Amino acid sequence: MAAATTSAVSKRRDLGAEIEADEGMFVQHRTCWSVPVHLAQLRDGKAQSGLCNSWEELAQRSSSKPQLPPQQSRGRLPSMGPFRTLLIILWLALATYTAVVISRHGLGLLPIFFGDMAKLGWPGQFNLDFLCFLILSALWTAWRNGFTAIALLLALIAFFGGAGFLLPYIVFLTVRERGNMSRVLIGARTQRDEPFSGR
Repeated sequence: MAAATTSAVSKRRDLGAEIEADEGMFVQHRTCWSVPVHLAQLRDGKAQSGLCNSWEELAQRSSSKPQLPPQQSRGRLPSMGPFRTLLIILWLALATYTAVVISRHGLGLLPIFFGDMAKLGWPGQFNLDFLCFLILSALWTAWRNGFTAIALLLALIAFFGGAGFLLPYIVFLTVRERGNMSRVLIGARTQRDEPFSGR
């Protein structure tokens, strides 16, 4: 009777040890499934089953981080240097040409400008086309600055100044907004807490 009791107790101990071992292995396996697998491994069919043989392997998997390829920051713009240089060159050429014309023909632009339009010739067609661009430039300048008093003043200067005003104004905006073209174009309607994206 004592021998039978001893044998039953021994079997219970062995069974308990097996259950504990199984539960420990289950915990290890369940924990290992939580380890992230690199997407490239899944795509190439090289991902392992996710099961760990020991806690050391689990620690190694947890400490290893997948190496992702470097990506360019969202919204990052290239250097604005070449664009600003082009604008400055255009303004210098326009200013030099305008100075020569003023020295030879004076400031009587408006009678000639509208006189050519009244003749219904190609010079007048070009002047009308240019007048449309002046109106759009003035409207954009006022709109991006919220139609404030300063915005209306800038719009008036943009209408009569043409590219002589617009070129340096855009250079100024690209510098102030650090190359963020969304802010350059939209202005006051851009959320001011957005990160800078250019230089």
